[in-house]
This record gives sequence, C-alpha cells and structure tokens, in this order.
Amino acid sequence: MYKYGFRLPRSSKEALEIDRAAGITLWADAIHKEMSKMEQFDVLHESSSIPDGYERLRCMLIFDIKLDGTHKARLFADGSGSPLYVDSYSSVIAPDHVRLALMVATLNGLDQVMIDLENAYLHAVTKELAYTYLPLELGNLGGKTLIFHKALYGMRTSGACFHEALSEVLLQLRFTPSKADPDLWFRLQGDTYEYIARYVDDLMIFTRNPQDIVTTLQDTFSIHVGNTNLFLGGDIASHDRCPFISAKTYINNRWKKVENLCSTELQHYDSPMATDDHPELDDTAPLDSRMHSVYRFLVGAAQWIIILGRKEILQAVSALSNFNQIPRQGHLNRMLRVFGYLKFHSTLGISMIPTVSSFPTSSTAVVPQSWIEQYPHAHEEIPTDAPQPLGRSVTLVAHVDPSHASNLLNRRSDTGFVVLANGVPFYWHSKEQNTIETSTFGSEIVATRIAAEKLLEYRYKLRMMRVPINGPSLLFGNNKPVITSCSVLSSTLKKRHNALAYHKIRECVAADIIRLYHVDGKLNIADIFKNLFLVILSVVIAPGFYLNLLSNRTLARFRGGGGGQVFSR
Repeated sequence: MYKYGFRLPRSSKEALEIDRAAGITLWADAIHKEMSKMEQFDVLHESSSIPDGYERLRCMLIFDIKLDGTHKARLFADGSGSPLYVDSYSSVIAPDHVRLALMVATLNGLDQVMIDLENAYLHAVTKELAYTYLPLELGNLGGKTLIFHKALYGMRTSGACFHEALSEVLLQLRFTPSKADPDLWFRLQGDTYEYIARYVDDLMIFTRNPQDIVTTLQDTFSIHVGNTNLFLGGDIASHDRCPFISAKTYINNRWKKVENLCSTELQHYDSPMATDDHPELDDTAPLDSRMHSVYRFLVGAAQWIIILGRKEILQAVSALSNFNQIPRQGHLNRMLRVFGYLKFHSTLGISMIPTVSSFPTSSTAVVPQSWIEQYPHAHEEIPTDAPQPLGRSVTLVAHVDPSHASNLLNRRSDTGFVVLANGVPFYWHSKEQNTIETSTFGSEIVATRIAAEKLLEYRYKLRMMRVPINGPSLLFGNNKPVITSCSVLSSTLKKRHNALAYHKIRECVAADIIRLYHVDGKLNIADIFKNLFLVILSVVIAPGFYLNLLSNRTLARFRGGGGGQVFSR
C-alpha cells in the first residue's frame, strides 16, 4: 500500500527493510522517535514471574505518512483481553455545545485558544493489569517482558484513563464541569465565566488571559497552541474578534478522496439536491460490495461536514442516509451531487456575530390569568443548583417548518427546524417523523412540539453554563392553525391523537417559557431543511450571515405580546 508516493509498511521489520533498500532512515527515525517517548512499561527481569491476574496484550507499530511527507510510527495495543473490570466509557463534548460556548464567549468578549495535547494517552496511568513483549528491533525494550503502568493507544481503558487525568488538571485550575455536559468546563473569573470545551485531546479555551491555563497544562502534557486553528476538523477563523466557522479544509480533503474512490470528476451544482427529488423511488441497480462501502463513507463524511456547520446539506444527507443498508446507483449519484456542490462552495460557513434585539420579554406582557384554569401548575422547572448567571443575556429563537407526507413510499413527514442564540444558528434538525400524520396540522404540531422541547433543553443548558436568559424563548412557524390552537386559550383541538403535543406546547405557553408567532412561509428560515429555494439563496450569501440577517429582520417586525396572541406579517 502506498500513500503520497511512499510505501506504507505493515510491521517494524518491513519498515526497516524499506529503509535499507532505499538507503534512507525515514522509518527508522520515526520508530526511534516513537519509542523514545515510551514510559509506559516497567521491565520485568527474567528471573521474575508475571504477577497473577495480568494478561498479555499484543502491541504493534502502525505507520502513516502525513500531508507534509513526515513519516510517523505509533505503538498500539490490540485491545484484546478478558471482559473489563473497570469502566472504559469516555465522553466528548457535543458539537452544538461548542458552537453555543463560542457564541457566548464572543458575546462576552472572551478570546478563543485552541490547544492540542500531543501523545495525550501516554500521560495517563492505566488501570488494566497487562503485560507485553516487543520485537527485538524496537531498541532497548525489544525482546523483554514489559508490564504496563501507563496507558497506551489501543488499550480498552486508555480513553477513560486520559479523561480522568485531564479532569484532575482542570480541577487544579479551579474549573468545574457543567452538569449539562461534563466536557464543557467553566470557572468564575472577575465579572464573567471562562470556559473550556474538550473533545478527547483537543481543547478550545475561552478566556481573557490564557497564559495561566497554558502554563499549567504544559507542566503535565506536551501541547501545541494556536490562536486560529482547526478544531475537530473545522476551520475557525477570526475577523474583527468575531469567529467564522466553516468546513473548508475538511471539504477540500474529502472531495479529492471522493474523486479518487469513484474514479470520476465531481460536477458543479448550485444545490445539494434537485428540486422535488424523491430518492425513495429510485429503482436503479444496487451497488456492489466495494461501492457499498464507498457510499457509506460518503454519508459519514457528509454527516461530519454538517456537524462542522454546513447545515444546508442536512436535508439531502438525512434522506440519503436512509439507504445505507442497500444503496443503489441512483443514491450514489445523488451523494456525488452533494460533494460536487460542496467542492465548488467550500468556503461558506457561519458568522458567529451575536446580536441583541428588542425581543418581547416577560416584563412587557403578562400571561393571561385564564391559563391558570387549564394549566394551574404550569411553570418552568429551574434547576435549584444552577449558579448565579453572569455576562450578557441570550435570547433563544427557533424556526420550525415540516414537510407533510414528503416520503412517497411510507407517507411520513420530515421535521425541520433551527435554533438560534442571539441570531447565531447553533443547532439544526432535519429528520423523518416517527408517525404517519394524515393532515398538515398533524405534521406541523408534532414538529412544533419537538422544537419546543429542544428550546426547553437549551434553556436548561444555558442556565448550567451560568448564562442569563432573556425572557421567554420565541418559536416561529408558518402554520397559523397550529399557532392559534397552541397559543389562544379558547381554541380547541380537532385532532385528538395529537393531544400530547398540543398540551405540551400549550403548557409551555401558559408557563411563559415559549411564545409562538406566525411568520410568512417565505421568511421562515427553517424552510432550508425541506425547500431548495433557501439552499440556492445560501450559495449567494454565506449561510451564517443569511440566517443572522433574515432572523433579525423577521423578529424586528414583532413587538410585545404574550401567550394567547397570534402575530403575522
């Protein structure tokens, strides 16, 4: 196997043979560099016996070539062994929480610093009872019986051990994990909170003075620091201290690989999917086993691109991911269209510019007393352990718009909505509903209930991040019967099987947690997840700027109002 013109060895012995044949020492140097870091083992003398309860793990060197041509070797354990006697779970931060923390940090004037902890797992003490033998060609440790005392890549508990080791360092820095996400840490610093978002060994730090954090981390780990860098494969640029997130680097790396795997040149498209396309009706030939694997790779890569901020391809990828088990040639062609669109529009992203608008708040209107009769105990459950919020407040807004019976085979509807914090989109959703709704009203109220519950979730998470929330959250939809039924007390439900969604939404309105507003369908930005009009428009204007601009202009039309009132353009 070759990569960038270099042959990749499958073992340390083969790597040294390649060096000898070519008269170079590239692989030998890579092996020496890796083994010189090894402090993972205690050498067991030949006269000593292996302690009781210890199991043997096989170790091997994995070889790779970096983009700059650097030869790299890494020692891995094969992860074998009996069932674990310790927990091996290790969590990572949710990408939407990274975006939310980035927006809050920008709102409060905090700088962001990206840190990569190099050879992270090698710094953690292992909890596994294991030993190994290494090949003779691996220097001083070769041919000896070695007892693990530190973690190694490939060991089943290494992720959990490193997670614990990093937590101990963050606790020394007086950071505390958020109860809403254990990988989002915060600490009080002056008149605001500082945050650290961690994803395995990648850290994004939001602070005004990062030096004390960097110094403490350097005492334990070998780190690489960058002010403008990649985080989880996504680009985070800064313009006038306002971040702009995109997936440009990841997309450019992936479309080249797609062309190589499919032996084709990606074509230019202005939208990720054709108008009124229905991939569920495709009857072309199924893909063979090789192209089946390629198709699943394309879907996985596209899903990560969505996570990195390219929300306009969500509806297309969500529809095509339904065929992962038995994809057809037509489905592959559609995925190639998605990557063709991304190839020629790779620079789009989200401008993380928070805005503060004069939204309606609970101080400008009182929930009508009559709600108490039907929902006497309606109130927002505010966590009693939520600490004092500091910094500038955040207004949550959601736009929802489902497509009724859009799947022509099973007649299920798609739910699409986007959640914004001070005008910045940080969460987007497009998914087929679990039930078949016989009316537009049914699909709309199901989608509205899902969006309302997501707003409740993020209100809790913001409180656990110590962020002030500006009054009730706003939920915009373009189906007037749903808005009326759920916000006007005298309205009655016609579709009884939608009673749970109906009462859940009305209870939130009665408690003044959310307020429902009607918006013209042409101004509903959630339409991007079911209608290609806004997808095409997003090519002309960067999606983040487009969402910020449209949402703020739409919301500026509304003033005042509480539960029980319906507003339209």
